[in-house]
Amino acid sequence: MIWYKQLIHHDIWDYDMPAHPILLDVSVNGRPIKAVVQMGKISFAYVLDRTNGQPVWPIPDVPVPQTEVPTEWTAPTQPIPSKPPAFDVQGVTVENLIDFTPALREEARRAIEGYRLGPVFAPPSLVGPGNKGTIVAPGFGGGANWQSGAADPETGFVYVGSITNPFVAGVSKTDPPDPTKADYTAGRGGQVPRVQGLPLLKPPYGRITAYDMNKGDIAWAVPNGDTPQNIKDALAKLGITNAPPTGSQSQAGLMVTKTLLIAGEGSGGHPLLHAYDKKTGANIAEIPMPGTQTGLPMTYVYQNRQFIVLPVGGQPAGQLVAFALPLPAPAGGRGGRGRGGAPAAPAQQN
Repeated sequence: MIWYKQLIHHDIWDYDMPAHPILLDVSVNGRPIKAVVQMGKISFAYVLDRTNGQPVWPIPDVPVPQTEVPTEWTAPTQPIPSKPPAFDVQGVTVENLIDFTPALREEARRAIEGYRLGPVFAPPSLVGPGNKGTIVAPGFGGGANWQSGAADPETGFVYVGSITNPFVAGVSKTDPPDPTKADYTAGRGGQVPRVQGLPLLKPPYGRITAYDMNKGDIAWAVPNGDTPQNIKDALAKLGITNAPPTGSQSQAGLMVTKTLLIAGEGSGGHPLLHAYDKKTGANIAEIPMPGTQTGLPMTYVYQNRQFIVLPVGGQPAGQLVAFALPLPAPAGGRGGRGRGGAPAAPAQQN
């Protein structure tokens, strides 16, 4: 072993690192660095020099809230990157609550009565009279997850899909007592309350974030797709028809090409393949698929024609769907065009 870096001390939030690390060469203040970027459920991007394990930007150990549960122990500090900023919501405050209208914000305030709120790494609390548990963000599924992100070796940009999905962290005394079990049992906080059928926190519920890793800054962020139909229906009942897209509560699977960022919306999104402008995040084209994305896109060339292939779910399950630019049209014919004038790609199922 040459080096290692512990990213979460005494993990009691399920903030493991299921995402594959990303290897990328960047230039920071004119200094070339062979970097490794590790995304996590915690919604941080940890950026280290992969030759020696030293942080590219400082990652100090910062004091964090401590548990009040008897016999439990929490780490006094956690490594928190100074740069780049988090790519999704961390911690929960009143400012995070839904705010399509003042009335919804007030209803959300009432909905959280009896719950504890806290910053990132807020520990689970003891559920009982006067406390329903601690609302924590990110939730068990992230942030980011196994989809990880994608890197552009030419620009030093890194892209990541994530969700805003809080959970209630609560424990209760194990009953009946059992010497073979822990004193307290987790998972006793119930579900995060909803407001008029809407998620408790402000959208976007899923997003795609672009980092400029030469600077350690967020270059842009966009919702992961349009607003899901159930959210549209809930908003329509409240007379809200002009809300911007909320994005699907799903982690997008990404791939970068020479000019585009290719993304499905993930298994919880719409069955669409998107082509984004990788510099700005503009949604250039979207193409229907026979099912929702269940794996990462990949690309290859066959007989001088470039294909993009990705797995999708649905009925029948387990399909690989391949896309390519249309073949040249016969003399006098016209090729298809996608949304925004981008070339459309016919699906070929294998």
